[in-house]
Amino acid sequence: MSYPTPAQRRAISDGYYARNPQRFLGDPSPFLGWARRWLDTLPRPTLVLDLGSGPGRDARALSGPGVRVRAIDHAPLAIARGRALPDPPAELEFVEADLLPALAATETASIDAVYAHVVYMVFSDAELDRVAREVARVLRPGGFHLFAVRSTGDPLAAEGREVAPDVRVRPPDTEPLRYFRAETLDRLRAPGLARVVAEETPDRRVWYVSDRRT
Repeated sequence: MSYPTPAQRRAISDGYYARNPQRFLGDPSPFLGWARRWLDTLPRPTLVLDLGSGPGRDARALSGPGVRVRAIDHAPLAIARGRALPDPPAELEFVEADLLPALAATETASIDAVYAHVVYMVFSDAELDRVAREVARVLRPGGFHLFAVRSTGDPLAAEGREVAPDVRVRPPDTEPLRYFRAETLDRLRAPGLARVVAEETPDRRVWYVSDRRT
């Protein structure tokens, strides 16, 4: 099975934003409320890396006095919309970049929390392994990897064509999307990361996961 190239992924994401001007704008996601129980325990000042931030609905809500957020997304339209929103927090920085190169360019042990809301679904096995290793590398000891991914309990996980275990392509989309089971969440836990908790939302559509750098 072949995955889209980074350039193809950017075009796919930009297409979503072009068709939906309100995509990922508005109120913060429920996941941010869940993640705050760990984010709020971190000492200040705190540096958070928001991977796949879109136009920054969660990043804007999280950033503020003592909390600096670096919001990274590969979609030019998403970053442009985020930067154009009024009253930008001084502690929020938008970066247009692909996720893996952005992680690779991040200094070792420089980040207090890596936050990723439903972004890892598009990656291959090899890419997920790289993400896990890079997250473990960039986190400071005691820092958190907080991520949400779609569950195999999501009804969409049974739709379309299965191209690999728990990976589906649903027409008219062409991008493979991965759904996770409890046992496959460990793909995102590299050595040096300890699982704190993994919880499915009540509707079983999404996993919320907190790992901590030892």
